Parts: sequence; C-alpha cells; structure tokens
Amino acid sequence: MRYIKYAFLAVVGLAIIAVAVANRGLVTLTLLPPGLAELAGVNQSITLPLFAVIIAGVAAGLLIGFVWEWLREFKQRAESARKDSEIKQMKRELRRLRDERSTKAKTRSWRFWTKPAERYVNMTHIRTKICGLTRPQDVTAVAEAGASYAGFNFFPKSPRYVDPETARALALEVPPGIAKVVLVVNPDNALLDAITDVVPVDMVQLHGQESPERVREIKARYGLPVIKVLGVARPDDLPALDVYARVADQLLVDAKAPKDAILPGGNGLAFDWRLIAGRRWPLPWMLAGGLTPANVAEAIAMTGARQVDVASGVESAPGVKDAQKIADFVAAANSAPPLKVAPPKLR
Repeated sequence: MRYIKYAFLAVVGLAIIAVAVANRGLVTLTLLPPGLAELAGVNQSITLPLFAVIIAGVAAGLLIGFVWEWLREFKQRAESARKDSEIKQMKRELRRLRDERSTKAKTRSWRFWTKPAERYVNMTHIRTKICGLTRPQDVTAVAEAGASYAGFNFFPKSPRYVDPETARALALEVPPGIAKVVLVVNPDNALLDAITDVVPVDMVQLHGQESPERVREIKARYGLPVIKVLGVARPDDLPALDVYARVADQLLVDAKAPKDAILPGGNGLAFDWRLIAGRRWPLPWMLAGGLTPANVAEAIAMTGARQVDVASGVESAPGVKDAQKIADFVAAANSAPPLKVAPPKLR
C-alpha cells in the first residue's frame, strides 16, 4: 500500500509540473466553486509560482505520508497487543490446568480403601495383581477373573516390556475398580514424566534399589501411591521392610533375584515363606515370587498375605499371559482359608 501512495503523489507532482510548464512557470489553482467564491467575496482561483506549488505539494505529501504511516503503525501495535493478550490468556489457562492437575494428584487418595481403618475390614477377600500385561486380551482376562490390579512393565530388558503408547492403549481398556500399576526399575524423573504424561496411572511400583528418600520424592512429585518391592532370601533381608514401611504406601515382598539375574523380578523364583510367617506391617503389603495357581493358596495360608502378585506364574511363554491360568490363579487365591491372625495396628 505504501508504494501505491508514493506513486500517486508522484503522479500528482508530475501533473502540477506539466501544468506549470504549460503556463510559463505559473500554476492556477481553483480554490472554491464559483457560487461560493462570489458569496464569500473572494477570488475563485489563485495563481502561484511553480516553486511555491512544489513546496506546498511536497509538504502535503509528507503530511499525508506521516499520517498514513502513523495509522498503519497504530493498527500493527493494536494487532500485536491483541495477540499478546491472547497468548497471556492461553498461558494463564495452561497454568490453571497444570495447577488443577497437580492439586488433583496431591489430593488423590486410595480409591480402593475409602478410609485407612477399612483397609483390613474384609479379611477373607484376597486382592490379586496380574503384572506384565502386553495385549488387550490380557486386560480382558484380568477383568473377567476378578483381579484387583493390572500391572504394566516398563523395564526394557523384560519380555513383558511395553512402551508408554502401548501401555496407554491397554490402560484405557481397564475397567473401573481395577488399579493400573506401572512397574519401573530405578527410574529417573524423565522416564516417570514420559509415562505419567501418557498413561492413566493409579500407582507406581518401584522394583529397583530406590532409596527411602527417592520413594518420598516420587510420592511428592507425582502424587501417586507407591508400591516398594523388596527382595527376601534370608532373615537379614527383613529389616529393610520396616524401613520402607515408613515411606511407601504398600510393600511387595518378593523373592530376591540371583546376583547374575537380568530381571529384578518375574523370574518365577520363590523364597522361604516361613521367613515372613505371621509378620505384619502397618500398611497393605503383597506377596510375590514364584506364585502359581497350584501354590498360591498354600503361600497365603502360611504367610497370612491378603494380597498376591504374579507375572510368570500365569504365562504360557515368557511375556505371554494365559487367560485360563489367570482365572485359576485368582480362584485359587480366593479359596485360601480366612486370616487367623489379628490385623495389624494402622499407622
């Protein structure tokens, strides 16, 4: 538009010069219509020298150009201010959503025990966790069997490993009432961010050498209940359970993996259940390690566990869940005799 403006002024200037040349250096300008000039008692036109007309034309052109540019700049500033306002509004909305999500995460409590005192009310029902789901039919089998937890493994070396996108698709198929648990080994915040940003998570299971301080940090950062897995092979492995009972939301007592094992768990190995027979902790805990449909009832009867976890024990091949074995495992767990010991005192 600015080039059209300057071209117009140039054409007007050339026209004035042409008229002035034709009139021997003088330019006659008509100021008023004939009737109005006569009514006002002034001359209708005025004759000026060429240089005066040129100076007046240049001044008028500069004034018009200045006003034009000022209006254009004013319009640009107004548009820029409008866009800045929209961006600030979007940022405020994103901040509000992030704060709302954080608040919800921090205030999220147990969905499966409405009050702490109710955690041990139903002592005859055994809660089962089926870990390492990789296919939609696995989710269906877990739901139909009546399991309480569905686990997704994020340890890359495991045959049950799933990436966040696959885990998200599977987690969205999990019916309400079944907790979605993600298993991680010594995770950093980047991994947990990648998982929690994509997968609708209910609980985090730590299966590495995470310290009590790291457990606290993860709970505070993500606002999710944490299950801490601890391996047991000998009596001197038991004191660690008391330490982590002060910081975790649940304990998972597993068989300690051999020193040369690639996987920290899910190896199908059991430990001497007599080591924890009759032991109680002031929080929910699970029993794992070498459990199968054939031995889970015995393990529950010996240890008094009210929650059990299984991965390889319900598979037809490494990483391949068997629907019938899942159903048999849950049924066998619930066939175990009722708990004969007094429930522990709650924290």
